[in-house]
Amino acid sequence: MQNNKNIIKILYTVLSFWITLNSSAYVATGNPTACGLYPEEGITCAANYINGIYVPFGTQIRLPDGRTLYVEDRMHPDFGHDAIDIFVENLEKAKQWGRRDIYCEITLPKETNIGKQ
Repeated sequence: MQNNKNIIKILYTVLSFWITLNSSAYVATGNPTACGLYPEEGITCAANYINGIYVPFGTQIRLPDGRTLYVEDRMHPDFGHDAIDIFVENLEKAKQWGRRDIYCEITLPKETNIGKQ
């Protein structure tokens, strides 16, 4: 375990499953994500609970188009069950994405060591 107070290492059994999630898109506020990193389009997404599991930072979410995003942020609790919020670079892309259901593969990490948990 590292001595940095902001980093927590958590071990998991690898768990991978497919599920339909309600998705939306969001843009940057200028602040870092909940794990302490700055969001990047094509990499960052936000999620809380998926299939009843509180997903840790570093969880992989493979989208239908083959892109893999990583949970680096959290959603508002009212919208955070079986849902993801995908980071995009501008409001037009967020509006274009809208809100839609997508079938995704979720892979929990063997361990996480990404920012604050």
